[in-house]
Amino acid sequence: MIRIALMFLALAGCSKNKTERQLYEDETSGFIYTTYKTSSLVTVGAMVKVYNVQRPDSIPAIRPEYAHALLGYMWAVAGKPVMAFAEASILEGNPDEEMQFLASSLRSITMYQHGWNALAKQEADRGNGLLKRSSSSNIKTEATVFYLLVAIAKMQEGKFDEAKLYWAGFATQTGIDWPYALTDAAADLRGGQPQRGLQKLKVISQDPAVPEPLRVELAARLTTLEAHTGNVNSPLFWPNLISAAVLAELKRTNNEGIGKLVKMVEDVKKKLS
Repeated sequence: MIRIALMFLALAGCSKNKTERQLYEDETSGFIYTTYKTSSLVTVGAMVKVYNVQRPDSIPAIRPEYAHALLGYMWAVAGKPVMAFAEASILEGNPDEEMQFLASSLRSITMYQHGWNALAKQEADRGNGLLKRSSSSNIKTEATVFYLLVAIAKMQEGKFDEAKLYWAGFATQTGIDWPYALTDAAADLRGGQPQRGLQKLKVISQDPAVPEPLRVELAARLTTLEAHTGNVNSPLFWPNLISAAVLAELKRTNNEGIGKLVKMVEDVKKKLS
């Protein structure tokens, strides 16, 4: 019995000593990863084929890669990194540089969410290197704007954990990571963990990488927040920069193809869950 306990302790110690790269390789070499990747290739391919055959002439056909990309983001939002990494790998199988960038972007966001910040930065840099050789150099700008808008929209909805995903993408593209840290603190405050949230806010308020006006505002509000930790409706956490959630707008858009694509990918996700 003692030997078994010592063996588990040794294994736990080895896991703690592993590098981010080794931890990533562990997650992308297991049975679940391999099985899911095979299932996703078959299921997405079949459903996209049916979708393209049944679509009306007014809606353009879609490429399976875009369905895989959207599905990967959905898995990342759901906190399923193994599935998200598998979708990134599927995207990477396409030699098109745009798909290579999307794969790298999805992988780096998932790594960032996982706490592997150094590895996420390396992956983002690798993806950005692909853009330098591509004529589609505006992809990075479009991705950055997309992450920014959706992150703000999610915060307006009060969905801080989902907002963190998009701030992670914003951070990997711009190197500006304080919005992610601020949203993480706000999530703790709203989620019933005020002490942890306040500790994070104190760190942010003293971080020279954070713009000075924001640091001053944070420092001024910390006293109030400490006295009234339930006041999570403060403008500090509800940036009124846009009037409607981007994803909600996409569902109401006149572009019928977008709505149908989202629904189709959600159906795929349910089948693979």
